Amino acid sequence: MKNENIPAEVKSKSLKEARDEINDILNKLESKDADLGSSIDDYKRLIQLNNHIDALFKKKVRGELTIVITEKNIKNGIFDESKIEKKAKKLLIKYSLRDVVELLYETEKINKKKIYQICLKLKNEKNY
Repeated sequence: MKNENIPAEVKSKSLKEARDEINDILNKLESKDADLGSSIDDYKRLIQLNNHIDALFKKKVRGELTIVITEKNIKNGIFDESKIEKKAKKLLIKYSLRDVVELLYETEKINKKKIYQICLKLKNEKNY
């Protein structure tokens, strides 16, 4: 069955909806009280849904995928936040937020996101 033979009602279904309906049909067909007359219609519907899922997987995906790779030796766990705050306060007087984050990241080897959050909090307080 070609993609053109798939009804619009089936084409409008998401992958999850189609998969759920296929599971329902399979459970119905596998039950002991399955009626052979309605089973043919169910089987045709199953084929249409299956072809629709195949068509969804064959579509070319547009967009961009970004993967961030960091070193393993970065400390994600315990670190002295007050020590980072003191250093950040001194550095924020002379340097930009971005530069301070880079400098602290290179010296302390802790997660940049955590450093950025600390520096941003200090910058917003403006008590340094």
